[in-house]
Amino acid sequence: MCAHCRHHFVFHVTPGHQTPGRLEQDGHLLHHYVRTSAQTFRDEGVEESPSFKIYPLVARAEYECSVCAHRVAVDMTAPRLSAKWIDLLTDEQRIRSRIDIARREDPERFDVVKDSLQTGALNTLQAYLRNLTADGATESKRILFRNKIYHLQFGSDAKPLFSYLGFTYARNEDDEEMWVTPVLEPQATTPLNSRRAFYEDVRTEIQSVIAKLPGKHLVESLPRSVLEKLLECGDGKYCHAIGADASDNLGHFDTLGAPRESDPVLLQWAYECQVRVDPARQDAYLRALEGLFKSGKVSRKTESLETFLTTELSKQTVPIATTPLAQALRYFNLAPDCPEPDSYILAVYKTFVEQSPAQRHKHRAMLQQIGSGRNSRQILDIVYNDTMGVKEAYDLLGADRSYVMSGIAVMAQQEIDSAKADPGLVLMALETIARDRPADGPNDTERQEFDHIMASIRDRSTGDGRSQDMQDSSPSLDLPVGLENLRNTCYLNSILQYFFSVTTVRELALRCSHQPCLPSTQDGVIQTLQRLGLSKLPPGRAFLANHFARELGALFQELQTSSKACVRPRQRLANAALMRSFRVRSALEDKTATEEPSAKDLPPLPPRNNVVSASPRITVNPVSDASETASDVSSQTLVNQADDERSYVVVEHQTDKSDADLVDIEMSEASATGSPQREVSRDSDLTVGELAKELDQPNVGSDQMDIDEVMGNMIDLLEAAEEVSQAVDPASGRDSSIRESFFSANVDHRKSTGGPWSTNKRSDRWAVAYPAAKGSRELHDALEPTFGLEQTDTDKLLFLTIEDPAPNFHVYIQRTSLVSKNLNLVQIPETLFLDRYMEADKQSTLFSRRKRAWNINARLTQIEEQLGGASTYGNPTMIADWQQSLGDKGNDDAEWSIVNLDQADDLAPSYDQSRADTTINLNSSAEGPGRELEDVNGEAGLVAEKELLLEERKGLFSEMLSVRYRLHAVLCHVGTSGRAGHYWAWVHDFEQGVWRKYNDTTVTVEETAQVLAQLSTTDKGEPYYVAYVRESEIDKLVQVPRREIPAPEETEPVPGVSRGSPDVEMLETRDAVSVERVEDVEMEPR
Repeated sequence: MCAHCRHHFVFHVTPGHQTPGRLEQDGHLLHHYVRTSAQTFRDEGVEESPSFKIYPLVARAEYECSVCAHRVAVDMTAPRLSAKWIDLLTDEQRIRSRIDIARREDPERFDVVKDSLQTGALNTLQAYLRNLTADGATESKRILFRNKIYHLQFGSDAKPLFSYLGFTYARNEDDEEMWVTPVLEPQATTPLNSRRAFYEDVRTEIQSVIAKLPGKHLVESLPRSVLEKLLECGDGKYCHAIGADASDNLGHFDTLGAPRESDPVLLQWAYECQVRVDPARQDAYLRALEGLFKSGKVSRKTESLETFLTTELSKQTVPIATTPLAQALRYFNLAPDCPEPDSYILAVYKTFVEQSPAQRHKHRAMLQQIGSGRNSRQILDIVYNDTMGVKEAYDLLGADRSYVMSGIAVMAQQEIDSAKADPGLVLMALETIARDRPADGPNDTERQEFDHIMASIRDRSTGDGRSQDMQDSSPSLDLPVGLENLRNTCYLNSILQYFFSVTTVRELALRCSHQPCLPSTQDGVIQTLQRLGLSKLPPGRAFLANHFARELGALFQELQTSSKACVRPRQRLANAALMRSFRVRSALEDKTATEEPSAKDLPPLPPRNNVVSASPRITVNPVSDASETASDVSSQTLVNQADDERSYVVVEHQTDKSDADLVDIEMSEASATGSPQREVSRDSDLTVGELAKELDQPNVGSDQMDIDEVMGNMIDLLEAAEEVSQAVDPASGRDSSIRESFFSANVDHRKSTGGPWSTNKRSDRWAVAYPAAKGSRELHDALEPTFGLEQTDTDKLLFLTIEDPAPNFHVYIQRTSLVSKNLNLVQIPETLFLDRYMEADKQSTLFSRRKRAWNINARLTQIEEQLGGASTYGNPTMIADWQQSLGDKGNDDAEWSIVNLDQADDLAPSYDQSRADTTINLNSSAEGPGRELEDVNGEAGLVAEKELLLEERKGLFSEMLSVRYRLHAVLCHVGTSGRAGHYWAWVHDFEQGVWRKYNDTTVTVEETAQVLAQLSTTDKGEPYYVAYVRESEIDKLVQVPRREIPAPEETEPVPGVSRGSPDVEMLETRDAVSVERVEDVEMEPR
């Protein structure tokens, strides 16, 4: 099973006519498989049949060895659990709501249940299925609906799921509802198309979802040895003869169809097999073999392979095509210098389409290469205007109709980012698929994500579908320079373009690029830091930060002076931006690590509010089970347990604001014997040598990272680089530091019942905003959970205020949680007013209104829950239990009652009764207005009260407009999580009064009104990270530099010299740090 898409694969192997186990003696080294057929099954109606549920076959491909007729058929079957069931099981808010309701309705029974239960539905279902499929399970089990765990984690919402799984609905002797589990026939092995196979497949899928949760990993159980035995490739000397090559050669291996560990003998064999079955592409196979010989490992450059290669090359009468145009012409059997007119080429293309329509997507792609290379409007008109069929669209993207829409879009984006496909053709394919698969209603999130990415790709194309890179025009020098994608580094490009417009960052980077770099040895860095008075700065952190700032400055110089439409960032810059100067290592890996890294090594994180919980940590005893995650063990607990029995898992749940609580529901475990002791790991500083080696790695950054993590790491590096820069040149002067620019001074307020308020000052580099559980939310409201009143446990309160906001004020929109992403709209205002969050005396008007707002938000949360929906206002953890824990104790805490609004009269003016219905009494009883309102007017009363509360809340801070921040930049993202999809940046040019969209290589201009409209529309992109700037200091803090293209040099630049200042090292002298300069010596390329 694929752990990402949850499709299953079944191999059917039929031996050929060779002698078993004697491939080489029978004339071939390994099997050479050629695909003989491929089928896609799309019978929509059959999905409801029992047989399809057990074995939902969606595609089959068959292969045959070209030498001995050994055959392999591969079946691909659909996931057993649909996306809607996975969403149900991972919907923490749904379970959270059920827990809250249960506590209100039956507090005696449910008060003991911990909040962390909301993360365990997957584990509970896994335990049910484990008991069902266990050896010796000959009797059915019962799951009572009133069982605490079932009631809270599943309930009526999950009835269709349990029915689909084959559980039988019944009632017991007390007329209580329950599920009865099926009983499976005992079998030594699990046959295909059986009920047991179905349940085992479901268990595997659940484990793959659990494995994606933070702190978990999937223990792979790929039966490689079994497959190698069936395919007769496990014992041969050609299977693992040589280690894999650099990534640049991987395409050559794919072309030859050879394993990436192949030795010269096997490579020659692969070439001969490919040419025998596909002589038309002999040139391509020969190029691949030649590439592997020239650029591969030394052990591959044998005399016999060189002789064979030379002989084959000598047979070539036509030069091997090297350019994309020549390769495309060769594809159609045309000469590289093809003198024929465009009409002749189009006739050849038509013939190819008629003779092999299944390869139409390849024919069109090659024709596009020819049209682009020859700059032929006639050819390109056919490429982009000839109708593309649905099958061709899927073939072009390497997908089929079983793929989810968001997955298809992300694949398309990656094809473009890696330069494997033309954006215009990809856009055609996406539009074709979009027409074939209309949206499933207005809430089809998969389709929304698909449309987001398609719109991003459309931005890169001209009106006729052609890629902008194909346009034969000079770049506009009035536009800033774009950045090439190094391979899934759109997130990094977005941050770099934003930083280029921040004066403090830009000036620091440019200054560092002209200063000497730190030595490349551990001792050298330590000695230099001591000389500079920076002995407390860890040498690895100083070295990494210094090189990052120099690389950043070199890029900024190029952005200012380039005449190109886009430039390519250096790989060293990407490496440095993503690296930390320490890593978690075991004591065995680093025996010299004796202390934790300084807290200064880590970029400070802001408070994480309980609206999105910290990642759960599942704690159970390890057992040996290859199909499970390493931290989820098999259980022998029966599922028909009594209410007071404990169930399934022990979950430790930690947040940044409270101590960890161990839930009181745990799994009854069979003790595991022979379990190895866990190795103690710790954060360990990397040496300068280790960091220097990693800086020069060629492909760091191929996996997309969450933008907030990278932003924090880069700011941390800039801080350290600034320390070194100031020590090197104290006279350079500065108006503000990195810390002053990005870190806000906040005050953390805490209080226990009956105790005084305590305060603690802290620095945070962002404020966290939370989208609503449903519907849209304005940014001020989205920030409320961070700054609002919060209960950490039964007797503690806390809230956060801002004492001095950073000039460059960042807001991180917390969209991702565990395996899901909140796609609801957060409306981004052009001006952000921070008055309501500022530190104030507890007797001030501001603080009184703030307390009133907290009460209103808590009441709105209650109303939403009573109306049957998820909370949209404030913090969902503010529940009615607070009244009992804080409001009825007969002390000063009564004024903090979250739901008793009649006690809040001293906090803010009371409601205007004239605006309410005469039957609505908002200050009625100590139980709060909601109870009486619900009794009198029912749902209508709640709706009316909600409208009054919203109106009052809207006006509480409407006149507090002095702490003003203007919107400067927005980093947007589309995708299923922060680590997948696509990022781009909007940056406002205050000087010219326009917004620019930085989408990797493409930079476009938009008016303010259009940008704000797009940011407030769900189908135009999702704001993910927002940067505001202090309105009174805009000219000082931010600026988009204009290009300053220097006059052409009279002499050509020396090849191999890196851009920016040479890497001259700081040398220690008796009096000062000097710079060693070597005159008239050409630097070696790095």
